[in-house]
Amino acid sequence: MNVIVHIERLVLDGLTIGRAEAELVRLEMEQELAGVLTARGLAPDLMAGGAMPRLTAPDTIRTDAAPVEVGSRIGQAIGGTLGGSHE
Repeated sequence: MNVIVHIERLVLDGLTIGRAEAELVRLEMEQELAGVLTARGLAPDLMAGGAMPRLTAPDTIRTDAAPVEVGSRIGQAIGGTLGGSHE
């Protein structure tokens, strides 16, 4: 099974992340999301396809967090929404 995730825009509101660091956030987010979906699969209600207009990451990301931590947390949050069971 192939899963294609398209993220049109990632808004990092309130974080002290510059343009250069944003690429690190994106790369880490993609890696984390791929890991979650590989481990858990896709949620059953998304198996037939579909779109989600918006996902919001938890407010627990520190505003001074390193780009890699920010990307990892966002990837986990998205994976938690899109991913299947933890079993």
